[in-house]
Amino acid sequence: MFLIYGLTILFFKDALNFNRMSNVFVYHGVMTKSAAVSSEIFLNVILTAALEIPATITTAICLNTIGQKTLLSGAMLLGGVGCCISGYVPEGKNVN
Repeated sequence: MFLIYGLTILFFKDALNFNRMSNVFVYHGVMTKSAAVSSEIFLNVILTAALEIPATITTAICLNTIGQKTLLSGAMLLGGVGCCISGYVPEGKNVN
């Protein structure tokens, strides 16, 4: 009984660490890619901050109202659906 319980806790800790690592990589990639919006570095910083501040406020409000587990599960589900849909977009076509 204790061995199975210990393995279950270990599995959930590994899944949580993988989830955190995935979120960090995606966030880092989005922030790195957002620096290439324009050729002017100061405009890039302003645009990145203009997106980051409302996102942080929205996240804080959603965490207080929805809860961490539901918000994280919904965000991961939305991201997964987006990844699945992106496989069906034809190459070379613009999405309007």
